[in-house]
Amino acid sequence: MKSVSNTPRYKPPLPAIKIGSAERSGAETRFGTLLVWFMRLLSLLWVLQGLLHWWSVLSSDADSTATLSTMTSIGVAAVMFFAVIDLVAAVGLWLAAAWGGVVWLVTVAAQWLTILILPGFFDFDLVVGVVDVVLVIVYFLLTYQAARENAAYV
Repeated sequence: MKSVSNTPRYKPPLPAIKIGSAERSGAETRFGTLLVWFMRLLSLLWVLQGLLHWWSVLSSDADSTATLSTMTSIGVAAVMFFAVIDLVAAVGLWLAAAWGGVVWLVTVAAQWLTILILPGFFDFDLVVGVVDVVLVIVYFLLTYQAARENAAYV
């Protein structure tokens, strides 16, 4: 005859909010908080980029020499793409949502591709490329450290 144990066959779900979780000392760096602040600062930068692209869409020939009428069709498509995707990425970054980081990384990859395909599209191609690389490295480091910190207190 089989013996039946009194242990449940499933694990109960984890609570959404943990009350009385492990205390953190004030000396520890909270990488999750740093990551959120970094994402919010990135959001402001990407809002600025998106608005600058919309400025080139909405400006007239008298305002500037770099308008849609003077660009190639690939340049026009790139401006329209970045005018929309930069603002979508900025919203996701501001919310500190996982999809915001993904959309931002896609946007950065598109910027690198644009630098390779359309040299001179950005005013300072080399500076934009280097800044993008540095920001991605900082983002991944903060994400990694925040995940390690979170795993230590689960």
